[in-house]
Amino acid sequence: MGKGGKAQTVGYKYYLGMHLGMCHGPIDAFTRLQVDERDAWVGYKTSGSISITANTLFGGDKREGGVSGTIDLAMGEPTQGQNSYLVSKLGALIPAFRGVACLIFRQCYLGNNPYLKTWSARGQRVFKRQNGLMQWYPAKAAIASSATTKATEVTLSWWQSSSPQGGASLDTAKMTMRFWDIHGNSLGFHDSSEETGPVYPEWEQRSITATAPAGTARVQLFQHMWRNSGESNDGYIDDITLTFDGEPVVVPNPGAEEGVQGWTSVEGGIEAYEGGRSGGFRFAGGHGHDYTAAYQDIPLGVVDMNAAHIIRECLTDPEWGMGYTDDDVDDVSFRAAADIFFNEKLGLSLLWDKTKTIEDFVSMVQEHVDCALYVSRTTGKFVIKPIRGGYDEATLLHLDESNIGSVDDPTRITFGELTNSVTVTYWDATTGKDATVTIDDPALLRQQGVPINAPLQYPGFSNTRNATIAAQRDLKVLSSPLLSCTITANSDAKELEVGDVFKFSWSRWGLAEVVMRVNGISYGTGRNNRVKISCTQDVFDTDTNLTIVVPDSGWTDPSGPPSVVEQQLVAEAPYYELVQALGQSDTDNKLLTHPEIGYLIAAGLRPASAINAALYTDDGAGYEDVGAMDFCPSGVLSTNITKTQPNFVLNDGSDLEEVTIGTHFQIGEELMRVDAIDVETGAIMVGRGVLDTVPEEHLAGEVAFFWDAYAGFDPTEYVQGEEVDAKIIPISGAGVLPLDAADAMTLTLNQRACRPYAPGDLRINGESYAPNAYYEGEVTVTWTHRNRIEQTGGYLVDHTAGDIGPEPGVEYRLRLYVDDVLEQEIEPAVSPQAVTPIGSGVIRIEVHAKRDGVYSWQAPSHIFINSQAEARYTEEGEARVIEQGDVRVLEE
Repeated sequence: MGKGGKAQTVGYKYYLGMHLGMCHGPIDAFTRLQVDERDAWVGYKTSGSISITANTLFGGDKREGGVSGTIDLAMGEPTQGQNSYLVSKLGALIPAFRGVACLIFRQCYLGNNPYLKTWSARGQRVFKRQNGLMQWYPAKAAIASSATTKATEVTLSWWQSSSPQGGASLDTAKMTMRFWDIHGNSLGFHDSSEETGPVYPEWEQRSITATAPAGTARVQLFQHMWRNSGESNDGYIDDITLTFDGEPVVVPNPGAEEGVQGWTSVEGGIEAYEGGRSGGFRFAGGHGHDYTAAYQDIPLGVVDMNAAHIIRECLTDPEWGMGYTDDDVDDVSFRAAADIFFNEKLGLSLLWDKTKTIEDFVSMVQEHVDCALYVSRTTGKFVIKPIRGGYDEATLLHLDESNIGSVDDPTRITFGELTNSVTVTYWDATTGKDATVTIDDPALLRQQGVPINAPLQYPGFSNTRNATIAAQRDLKVLSSPLLSCTITANSDAKELEVGDVFKFSWSRWGLAEVVMRVNGISYGTGRNNRVKISCTQDVFDTDTNLTIVVPDSGWTDPSGPPSVVEQQLVAEAPYYELVQALGQSDTDNKLLTHPEIGYLIAAGLRPASAINAALYTDDGAGYEDVGAMDFCPSGVLSTNITKTQPNFVLNDGSDLEEVTIGTHFQIGEELMRVDAIDVETGAIMVGRGVLDTVPEEHLAGEVAFFWDAYAGFDPTEYVQGEEVDAKIIPISGAGVLPLDAADAMTLTLNQRACRPYAPGDLRINGESYAPNAYYEGEVTVTWTHRNRIEQTGGYLVDHTAGDIGPEPGVEYRLRLYVDDVLEQEIEPAVSPQAVTPIGSGVIRIEVHAKRDGVYSWQAPSHIFINSQAEARYTEEGEARVIEQGDVRVLEE
């Protein structure tokens, strides 16, 4: 009869234009936008605008809506112009907001809730310094923290020549991109087409595009050049660019001023050169050489910043830093430290909001990566020194009684003060939340007998790996009885600096060549040359045995993306359900004038991630949302059950505590009444065959749907014979399942609501569904009346109850089958009804109710063996049955 009706206002959608200042600029890119801690957009965008299409982020229109619209991204560049949207709203006198990274919302849809939710943005600032200057030593500035969660299109382009001024050329040249995961496993490689000689006598641009799979953490570039024609020749590379999904990323181009910028020669010489296009590098070599260069680690996933770069920028930034010049920083030590941190993959992601001084912020960075920072007494420049092992003890300065004047303030932690466990709290970039990792020293724990844990905070680490490294390092210190003291030595110690190590011997304490590390040092005055050293026994000179424990909370985020409903059903609504939904008078009036109409209901079990669901139906004109629904409680039959069995056990119960006594549930095509249920064990007492259904046998593994109060109802009136498709669309806090992802169910309407109820309490010779029944000659069939119009008061009458009614106009039809072949039909039949099987075999008797030419939705049936057929029995005395449940008999 179609869908339609007058539109009603059920809520409002809210739109807003706004300008959000996020942080000091300029920044490299925005990488993530969240609303109420849910992802609205994830990507890598360096400028321009993004289009958000997260309309179902908070459950769609049935809940709190979502977000969508266009957002302009302003990076805070020094050349940043006025935003056109802000000008259109505020006038031409507004500033350009240079130096501030901003989000400008162009009247974006923000949901159905009038209260504005919290927005947060994640940005990346690694390669840009103040006023948009390129980062110092960019080849080692960014460190991959975690991999991508989606496939990314990667495009590499470059200019290449074998002789910029013409002349000889190379025989072969090509470029390769290789993708790596966060653990160093190769995810495949892609080559440009191999050019064979002579190639690139002059500058020519080349490119290669490939898809980096989800899970890629970094891209590695290889350039291959080959000359084998007897004439020496060089190859040149220049103007290298790289884009991820069309967005440019920084690939430091080699040049004479900055050197080869991270390109490493595998075979053949490589050096930077001036000239050409913008300055690149050349492969210097000769005949017969295979020249290869590799650019290591261009991060593709979440990026952290090298700690050496952070510290250097804090020292030199003229706006928010300490304001030192580049000449005040020892470039050699900072490059060496940057290389160490880069190779160790110890990157940091930190926010400095001026709640602490810049000096304290630098100290916090030092604590993360364990390094010393001091001003050299010889050069006056800042020197950075990572605190690491790997030194040769034989070459260390040795301080003993011959060059030590005194040793003061000796301390060593007692056994009872040692720590056998540390827990590091860090920021997990994948979730955007704090996480923890715990490291134990099992040997020390056994000796001390109780756990002694030290909590540590490292908010700059963004992944478990780096937090674990820090925890291991600190547990070494806290679990070892290290010696600390103050040594006053002669001028032999004048070359020591903060962070240096030396050997210490002191016979009166029984110490011989213990490696100590300098914590602080003073070089005396001009009148004496005594060097005073504060030092601690070096942690890298000790052994330890560690166990890593990454806690598992066991918590599943309910706001995860919704998943598909695995168990579901669709049915035509029984008369009782229409009365509950529409009222009895309206239902009766509809069915009186249009007995052919019917309504669709659907039920589903809760999937792995969902709060509730929407019911969509399609009668041929396309799917429409017809209403919200909840997932129903459920269970699974643990054993087979007979037609008369009133109790059984349900396994794998879900939400059984929500089941109400007296309501109905469905197994197969049978509805049952809940009389009692044990939520813990799944044991349940039931009334069988309620409403318009009859008892049936059921097999273990069948699903029980407790849909009485949880079914989705389509208010559309359909007619007999009409075919309707239905889909249950789960909704979670993170969105709505796409319509195409849901499994469709099909229902053919068949006047269920107007049909009379089936007769109750069917008996043969007074027996109710007797197993292995064997009757001789004439049998007497009895049943009880039912009246659907009177059975709407709330109590669900089961199949065994006495007479109710009958409904006016109801009569009955009895059919007798022999071996599933119809032998006799009695209509009208009256209880008690006598009938005598004529043929031999397995007899099935079923009784339908009939009113106004339509028969009941279902019919109760009995199976027995008549006198002319002998049943086959098992050794246990039970009748043998075939797969369909019929009794086996002996044939003549």
